[in-house]
Order: sequence, then C-alpha cells, then structure tokens
Amino acid sequence: MTSYGPLLDQIKQWLGYRAWASNVPGLQAAIWLDGRVQATIAIGYDDTQAQTPLTTSHQFRIASHSKMMTAIAVLQLRETGALDLDDKITRWIPELAEQDGTAGVTVRHLLTHRGGILRDGLDADYWQFMKAFPDAQEFLGMARRAFGVTDIESEYKYSNIGYGLLGIIVERASGQSYIDYMRENLVERLGLTRTGADVQPGYDGPLALGHGSDNLSRRRSRVAQDVQTKALASATGFYSTAEELVTIAASLFSNDSKVLNEESRQLLITSQLPVSDPCSDVVSYGYGVRTLIVDEKPMYGHGGNYPGHTSQTLWDPETGVAVSVLVNAIEGAAIGICKGVIALMRRGIRNLPGDDTTTSELQRFAGRYASIWDVVDMAVLDGRLTMIWPANADPLDGALPLAQAGPTTFKFPRVNGSFGTGESVEFAFDDHDTVESVRVAGTTFKPVDKVTTGSSADTLLVASH
Repeated sequence: MTSYGPLLDQIKQWLGYRAWASNVPGLQAAIWLDGRVQATIAIGYDDTQAQTPLTTSHQFRIASHSKMMTAIAVLQLRETGALDLDDKITRWIPELAEQDGTAGVTVRHLLTHRGGILRDGLDADYWQFMKAFPDAQEFLGMARRAFGVTDIESEYKYSNIGYGLLGIIVERASGQSYIDYMRENLVERLGLTRTGADVQPGYDGPLALGHGSDNLSRRRSRVAQDVQTKALASATGFYSTAEELVTIAASLFSNDSKVLNEESRQLLITSQLPVSDPCSDVVSYGYGVRTLIVDEKPMYGHGGNYPGHTSQTLWDPETGVAVSVLVNAIEGAAIGICKGVIALMRRGIRNLPGDDTTTSELQRFAGRYASIWDVVDMAVLDGRLTMIWPANADPLDGALPLAQAGPTTFKFPRVNGSFGTGESVEFAFDDHDTVESVRVAGTTFKPVDKVTTGSSADTLLVASH
C-alpha cells in the first residue's frame, strides 16, 4: 500500500501557513485518494473571540454546493423516468405559464444556468440577513419577475432562483419535500451523518461560527449560521463537513453507483457554454458541476459563498484525488486554498519514487525555514527536495527542485533566473541530527519554530514540524 504520509504532512504544514497568511479564523479540509479519506484537517478557531478550536466535526454552510446536490436529485429522477431534462419548466410549475420569458425554458436550462434568469431577485438582502430567506409563496412571486435577463441558451447566467425552481421540480416529480428527498436519496445512500439540505428550527448541530469580512476592519464580526434558507435550500441550503463532501465527490467520479449511474455521472461534468467571468476561476459549467483548471488540467466540483462561510470541493479524475476546503469567514479564501492542495497532491503522487529509502533520506531536510526576507518550505515532491514559497496562493508557483550535490548540499537548477541559479543550498545539523540552519544562496534561514520562539501568536501560528 502506498504511503502518502510525508506528502500529507507537507500539505498540512502548507495549510497552516495559508490559514494564517489569509487571516481566516478557521479552516477545515479533507483529502480523498485510493478509495478512502486519507486526511481530515482542522486549523484555527471556531470562535475567534472565545478562542474555541475548530474541529473536523464542525459543520459548515456549504451554500452553492447545494446546486451539485440538486443536480444529483434531478438526474436520479431522470434515471427513474419521473422527469425529462427537456421538460418545459411550466409542466412542473404551471404557476409560471403566463409569465413572459418562461415558455421555452427547460429543466436542462435551469441545471446549466442557461435560462436567462436573475441571480437572486430584485431584493436580495436576505443574503445579508436583513430579511428572512423567501418561503415558497414569496419565492414564486420573485421568480415571476426573474426571467428574460439574457436569451435562453445564448449565455451562461448563474442563477440561484433557477436552482430554487429545480427544488420545486424535485418535490413535485418525487412527491416528497426537498429535504426528505435529499436525506433519503443522497445522505442515507452514502451513510453520511453530518450532512443535511437545510437547518430546521431548533437545530443544535455543531455549526461552525461564521465570521464577517476583514476588508474594513481587522476585527471580524461574528455571523450566525442557523438560518433557514427555505425555498432556496436547493440553491444554497446544505450544510456538511469536509470529510463528507469528499465522500460525496468520490461517489461521482468512481465506479460507485449508489447515487448515480455512469451515464448520469458523466452528464454532471459535461460542460456547456464556456465561462469568462473576471470574478471567478470557473471556466465552464456542466449539470450542477463547475470546471476549473489546476496544473493545466480540468478539475470538477463546486464551491459556495454563504454569510460567514466559504467552501470549495474539487476532484481530479486523472489521479482520483478529491479535496474539500471549508473556511468560516465570508471572503473566498477556500477556492484558492483548495486548488493549492490539489496541485500539491498531483505533484506529490505523479511520480512517486520506487525507492522509499531515497524519500526517507530526503525527509530529514524537509521543513519550514525563515530569514528576515522570506519564509520557504523544503518539501519532497516528485522524489526530489523542492523549495516552495508557502505564502503563494499557488504553492507550486516558482517551486524549485534541488539537485543533491553532497551529503548536506544541494544545487539550484540553472534556469536563467535572478534567484539562486546554479548556487548552493547547504544544510547544517546539530548533534541530534536536526536541521540547525540552511544557507540558501548565501543567506541563512533557520527553522521557523526557532525563529518564532517567544513570539506572540500573532507573529506566526505554525511551526516547521
């Protein structure tokens, strides 16, 4: 059995730095590979004021991940013949039959955001908790005024209202409430225990406390998370953990048919119109699943932005890796961090060395080191000691593989660069065979835990090992 221990340790170390550098209260992550969850990680705080640690059991509002769940439900109903993707939505919601712009809109258009529908309505301040999320009656009133923003099929027009309509269709095609249907046909089929379609009155699960933005103040406000999303549950209501999200993702790229058959799983990731949104990393959208590019390869999944929480799940069909990252703060740090973990996993497993002895020997040099100028990580990737900059959103941006030139000496690659090209990286060890310092192109770096000894937690929250 392949051991991913050193690679996972490096990723945990990078996550710790990214959480600190991004000034997020807490971060939860999980990694799936080789048929199981390989790692679950919790960093930082559930509540920054009370200094309550975040755990791997805390649940997050995963917002637009709910669209992926709703797409699963629609495709399940298609598999049973309960509905067809080319059904006009007015077949299922005749209340909209007389509204302008609804006549040609199909279930398929709603799934792929090609129905030309407003994103959140004309008054979307429920997203700031200035008013309650709409109930069924209010939502249909909003929907009547939401069509005709763009031409059907001509443009990608992301719409929470469109996915709210899909929730109604799931209910009417199945004869069950949306929450009951998702519990029976997704949560229970996969044996999940910390996932649900929307919180209910009196819910007392371990929801991570949400935190506001630090754009205007370094002190984040606290944001409640036990808010019902009601008629928009199918667009944004789900809660879950990172571990259960990668379990759901794995069911969609493996040969597991507990949730969907092979045809439906393929349809999920079948991209429609390309996306060219300067505010998003998404390059195209399928049937409830986004496509992003990481390491020059397509990755699939979804993310979510909810008041106080952000989240991202991605899976890599080439390597079988799934990663989920959840952050209990309002701004979108999760997507970049998730892409970084996927990139590190791809690089780490792409060329696993056949000789584990070589990897073991290189691990003695691995760690985080700092000077007055910078912080660097020495990590074993592709079977080589590699220098990376953990402050980068993409941990592989500028990564430099080092060639061993002696027992404790390495050489930079000759890349016509301004930093270190052709020069040496020299490690010095103490009597306990622990790195005491490393001279990088003439500049001394020391292990971070030695540099920060006696410093306040605000200086650096992570150590080198």
